[in-house]
Amino acid sequence: MLTNKTYKLFGTIWDKLDIANDIKYMDDDSYINEYDDDFNLFDNKSIRKINISRLLGINDYEYLNEIVSNLKSYHEILISIDYVPLNNKTIRKFYNKRVLQIYKYFVDNISDSIIYISSNIKDQLQC
Repeated sequence: MLTNKTYKLFGTIWDKLDIANDIKYMDDDSYINEYDDDFNLFDNKSIRKINISRLLGINDYEYLNEIVSNLKSYHEILISIDYVPLNNKTIRKFYNKRVLQIYKYFVDNISDSIIYISSNIKDQLQC
């Protein structure tokens, strides 16, 4: 029996956004707490990170606005590259574009903060 089912294409919220022309990179993110972590004794309260895998899966403007709102209180924000697709050239090109779109969105919408990307992808991104 066939049913009329559709599928949801994740990450379309980023479609048609501009890409970044200039990127700031950060080498070590091991000491940075996730954006939604509670404060603790060893917390550097001026910086937070958010994983690219979480951002790529967003399809809801409300959720995106909530993340942006929560991050506005930090001086520095790192978009941590915790996922990189296989070495398929076409997929990698699309992924790189998405990363640049997400980075620019954060730079434009959290203008009082310094936005970084993990340096582990530096050689592959082209602005």
